[in-house]
Amino acid sequence: MGGAPTDGADTPDDSLAGVFPGRAPGGGDDDPRVTGSRFHWSFWSSLSFKEGVRGALAALLIGFAFSAVEIGWAASREREKVLTIIDDIAAQVEGSAAIAAWNLDAQLANQVIMDNLKLHAVSGVEILLKDNERLAGVRRKPAQDGWLTGPLSRLVFGDLSTIRRPLRQPNSPNGEVIGELRLDLDPVVLARDLLILAGTGLVSGVLRNLLLGLALVAVLHRYVTRPLFSLGRSISRINPDRPMETALPLPSGHERDELGYIAARTNELLARLAASQEAQRRMATRDLLTGLPNRVLLTEELGRSLPKAERAGYHVAVFHLDLDRFKTVNESYGLDVGDRVLREVGARLTSVLRAGDSVARLGADEFAVVAEDIAQPEMAARLAERILDTLAAPYAIDGHSVALTASVGMALFPGDGRDPEPLLRGADVAMCTAKAAGGGRYRFFAREMMDRAVARLHNETALRRAIEENQFVLYYQPKLETLTRKLSGVEALLRWQKPDRLVMPGDFIPLAEETGLIVPIGAWVLRTACEQAARWLAAGHAVPVSVNVSARQLQEAGLVDLVADCLAKSYLPPELLNIEITETSMMRDLDHSEALLARLRDLGVGISVDDFGTGYSSLAYLRRLPVTALKLDRSFVNDIPAETAIATAVLDLSRSFGLKTVAEGVETEEQWHWLAQQGCAEVQGFLFARPMPVDLVERDFLQG
Repeated sequence: MGGAPTDGADTPDDSLAGVFPGRAPGGGDDDPRVTGSRFHWSFWSSLSFKEGVRGALAALLIGFAFSAVEIGWAASREREKVLTIIDDIAAQVEGSAAIAAWNLDAQLANQVIMDNLKLHAVSGVEILLKDNERLAGVRRKPAQDGWLTGPLSRLVFGDLSTIRRPLRQPNSPNGEVIGELRLDLDPVVLARDLLILAGTGLVSGVLRNLLLGLALVAVLHRYVTRPLFSLGRSISRINPDRPMETALPLPSGHERDELGYIAARTNELLARLAASQEAQRRMATRDLLTGLPNRVLLTEELGRSLPKAERAGYHVAVFHLDLDRFKTVNESYGLDVGDRVLREVGARLTSVLRAGDSVARLGADEFAVVAEDIAQPEMAARLAERILDTLAAPYAIDGHSVALTASVGMALFPGDGRDPEPLLRGADVAMCTAKAAGGGRYRFFAREMMDRAVARLHNETALRRAIEENQFVLYYQPKLETLTRKLSGVEALLRWQKPDRLVMPGDFIPLAEETGLIVPIGAWVLRTACEQAARWLAAGHAVPVSVNVSARQLQEAGLVDLVADCLAKSYLPPELLNIEITETSMMRDLDHSEALLARLRDLGVGISVDDFGTGYSSLAYLRRLPVTALKLDRSFVNDIPAETAIATAVLDLSRSFGLKTVAEGVETEEQWHWLAQQGCAEVQGFLFARPMPVDLVERDFLQG
């Protein structure tokens, strides 16, 4: 690529490549950040050289144009000069030539001729008498035409090849013409003289323009290229993450010209970039509601704290906090009050912490605290207690007194993890354990908690896959008329058919409830049970089917519409569908339950209270709720006939309200005999039939 300038200050370094795409600032050829080709600088590709060459070429072109004009002007001057010289020569020799012609003096005539031939442009001289008789004359061999002199001589001096002057009688200026002086000029010699003159001017002009071009290169290099390289080096040193730390210096001597303007505008751009980055960083690392750090910034700060703690030999405690039942605050008082409570929680956490500790909002109603310089785990426990006490104080918001508790999980460095993510994950698992224990308490992380969390996640994933792949089946447990032991209905019971085994509902329903997957699972159960009952009806068997509805499903606004849709699509009469709801789930929100069950009864379906007697057992709610049957819980049936007080009370209560009673879990003849004597309407249990697939129900109870 040619040589580089010898001045080291002007030689661009590697950092210049930082201003080009794909070049990382300060990176070398083996820099892993370099993704594009390296910028190779040379003097021959520099702005100085290129602009200097352009300037020199422009000067040459202009010089050639001026030289062409000068040559034309010189040709005109040379022609006038030749004419003047000829006039002078003619004037000087005219008298002598006239005397020689008058006296017919050939010797004098030859002397005149020889004097004129001394002029190199004169190729011949003749003195003619009146009758064109030649008195004397001499001719030289003309110069040979060249490729340039020939055309030029004909163009400029073609009409001057022969000069004729009359000779008059001596001492009589106006006397008789006695002869003629004839001078022959060599136009090629005249053209050669002109070319020498013009060439000298042209060469001097070219040299002058070249010198001007070199001077322009030097000036551009000194006052443009070097400052530009200086700006380039400064730009390459800009840290994209902290642009204002490396603001561009104004080039010396260029504070008020274009280079200074570029540097100043670039610095303004860097300032705006820094402000924009700061705003974006704040948005990316701060919670917009509380102004607290978010998980990203907390993880960064925790990553800086752990190495210091390891060097100092102390613990770092990571707390994960979740507000208990915060959803009810939003539902009861509105989102605005909920947001103000969250801001107050952040302020309280900040106030209770020590200098050097940090608090962050992880999202929703979850917060995190990082406490450094923890000498013993007991210090973390005491801090957790202070946090719980501080958060438990009522929140006064717009005249509302909001009471909240929190569940706190703790993980300690280095025992529970040596990196931020394992510690945050461990604290989260411990928090879930505290919440599962009832909330309002704290728990330290233990390894078995993580094992349970991993197992739970695995089961949740498998459960979601089971929904997608339709791995569920329904078993049906017959209900019998107590006295006749004839089939009076069936209860649909869910099973998870894994490839290797059949999973009972107790092993996955609690997880489905917790994760919300019970909603799509329950919809599938309801739809499948209605379709099966409709097929039995089409075959001539009107078999009522009971379907259990969970507490989570009971809270869904679309439950009634779902039941109506299943009945409509399966063409099942509503009286053949019975909805079973646990007593506890109904009592969570009695007003909601009353309205929901009333809408279900309007559809014509039956409603049973499952596990009656194990919950609130309030007579008042039985009056309010439109239920059609009570199911005597198996825990009471198991005591029959040894202990019958509760079973008797439930049966009497059911009769007094006009409700049908179903006893579940009947396993002995003694239990069945007692229930028959007491007037229990229906029974179900292992004594009569276990839950079974559809084909066994049809074989054992619907044939014959």
